Amino acid sequence: MIPISSKFISNWFNSREFGRAQAAWVSGNYLGPAVGAIILTYVTAAFSWHVSFYMLAAFNLLITIPMFIFLARNKPEDHPNLSREELAYIRSSEPKSDKEGAVSFVQDFRYWIVFVGMLAASFLFFGISIWLPTYLVQAKHFTRDAMAGITSLSWVFALCFVLVCGFLSDKTRRPGLLAAILFGLCVLFLSAAYVAANPVIAGFALGLAMGTQGGVFHLSNLFVVKFSTKETAGRAAGLMGFTNLLGGFSSYIMGWMRDIAGGDFTPSIIMLIAVSAVGLVAYLTTLKKEAAEARQA
Repeated sequence: MIPISSKFISNWFNSREFGRAQAAWVSGNYLGPAVGAIILTYVTAAFSWHVSFYMLAAFNLLITIPMFIFLARNKPEDHPNLSREELAYIRSSEPKSDKEGAVSFVQDFRYWIVFVGMLAASFLFFGISIWLPTYLVQAKHFTRDAMAGITSLSWVFALCFVLVCGFLSDKTRRPGLLAAILFGLCVLFLSAAYVAANPVIAGFALGLAMGTQGGVFHLSNLFVVKFSTKETAGRAAGLMGFTNLLGGFSSYIMGWMRDIAGGDFTPSIIMLIAVSAVGLVAYLTTLKKEAAEARQA
């Protein structure tokens, strides 16, 4: 869905609205699990896990597939209900020509900076989200109910960061600066979780750290659209998608480090802090050119 959504946004939105458009679909990545987990847990408990699978299939048949068939078109020009005024607005701000974008996104060093930043964000997000419940119970001695509350809250934090970044990225036109700030905050939150004696503070800090990477994920997808064109957005997003596959190995690496340390999470937390610092340094290299473009705009 990442390359598909990037392609839709590149085709359907004025470039001044890319931030909010990306935030709209990325927010579903966090709102969906938060709402879906509650619904599926209730359905499974009340009926069976079989019923929950049938319900998910019904959602696709009755909501998602009809939405794409009857409401969506590949391009605004293909939609019968789109006014000429709205089409003119969508096409009123083209950041670069298709020919220029076709050759430039793989040659633009900032695309590869975003690739490194997205890899760091995926590593952090998957590592924290997968190990957070175990860490809270085993290292900080949370009860199961308290652990579930902090874990759910971390998804809410991620959703909030996505929505705020969607607004600020369009308002300031400085998504690179926002990404650098988010990685800096992640370093601070992880450090606070590492040194905090109070388990509640440590849990909140880890939840906020995961939330910052939700914001980075949104900004990274925004960069994909920014550094490509309508013709190349799908390819740019597809290549960027490899970062999610590679970042997913963070859970195995953290588990291996925990086992070597005899159940101690300290080496894993230090590693996450180092990865956050890498993301911060990566985005700092983009700020000079971004500032010049923002002044020009």
